[in-house]
Amino acid sequence: MRKNHRKTSLLIVLAALTLYLGFFSYVAHAQTNTGEQAKSLVEQHVKAQLAFDVDALNQLTHSRYFEVSPAGEFDAKEKMLSFYAKKGNGPVPELQTTDWQVRELLTTTIISTRLNYKMQLGEQSRQFAMRATYVLCQEDAKVKICSAQYTPIRER
Repeated sequence: MRKNHRKTSLLIVLAALTLYLGFFSYVAHAQTNTGEQAKSLVEQHVKAQLAFDVDALNQLTHSRYFEVSPAGEFDAKEKMLSFYAKKGNGPVPELQTTDWQVRELLTTTIISTRLNYKMQLGEQSRQFAMRATYVLCQEDAKVKICSAQYTPIRER
């Protein structure tokens, strides 16, 4: 009788451990998927900026969106959209996003990435980088960018 009790206890412990590990692997996968979705939203925003696509920027950003520009200026959503409404006539830089950091906090996601720009001006090639930090939150059951801050990275 005692042997059967041990076997039953062992089976219960193994079943609980299996459920426990299965649950946490699901949660880890869900967080990775959410992180990938958040990165995708930021990449869409960056592409819309490069294309001066005001409609896309309006859809991707929260109604109370604001950003802190590389010059340290505070820009509300309307000011940001008016800047991109001017349609740049100059060359469009190549852009690569690297060094992603994603932190999920309940209903808010904070993302930091490095924006690496490369621009050809005639014979000259110019490269520069910025650190961008984005806050993502929900509006009308949809995740949008609530704020962004851009900090130039100085070359050493």
